[in-house]
Amino acid sequence: MMQLGYNKIALLLFLLGSEYSDAFIPSNIAFSSGSSLAAAPLPSPENSAKALTDYMVKAHEEKLKLVKEIEMKKDSELKVS
Repeated sequence: MMQLGYNKIALLLFLLGSEYSDAFIPSNIAFSSGSSLAAAPLPSPENSAKALTDYMVKAHEEKLKLVKEIEMKKDSELKVS
């Protein structure tokens, strides 16, 4: 099997399009104008914690929304029966 370095894989995924590359390229990697990979500065611990908190809140809200939709569907199916 051919061994590809991370940079080559990231470039390949970038060339395939963002729908593929976004899932595989860490957010602290950026493409510079010289078409090489450059590491962007890491966010501060406070910004990382806020981003994680925001993500967890949004995920929890989405979960509650889906559970409510499923319960409403179940209840409507029980009323029809």
